[in-house]
Amino acid sequence: EASPPLQPPPLALALPPNRFLLADGGWSADGLLVNGGSVTLVSSGGGGAMLDAQGAGRMFRVTDGNLTLRNVELVNGKLVNGNQDQGGMVYAYATSGSTVVVQLVHCQLTHSSASGSYYAQGGMVFTRAESSGSTIVQLQHCQLTNSSASGSYSAEGGLVYAY
Repeated sequence: EASPPLQPPPLALALPPNRFLLADGGWSADGLLVNGGSVTLVSSGGGGAMLDAQGAGRMFRVTDGNLTLRNVELVNGKLVNGNQDQGGMVYAYATSGSTVVVQLVHCQLTHSSASGSYYAQGGMVFTRAESSGSTIVQLQHCQLTNSSASGSYSAEGGLVYAY
């Protein structure tokens, strides 16, 4: 009798600077940290890799580093019930004097939301830079669908919010 197929493990870790190949198929992912350096995630095959946060939280937090995703699908990023929720899939933050680059190439981002009790910004992507810092978001041949930001006082940037 055949063994059941192996399921990819959940991804929830601090990623060291490097390039990672993701096998085609679905991966559970939330809480991935890029803190300095450059991280690249690339689908290893033609079918594409899917990262699914399963509505459990934000997928990526990038601080003073760079994140590149190629031929990857991101689904079900969700932040809810904080005072001010930002970036349902990607939160990019540059401290003073640093530059953060988030580059998405041939990617699909679907079903993402940020819902705060007061404010919500960037249902999919939120960027913020301190004085003399900068954040750059590059989207090349990407499809972004079904995203929202909702708050009782203010909601801005259903897809992308750059601050």
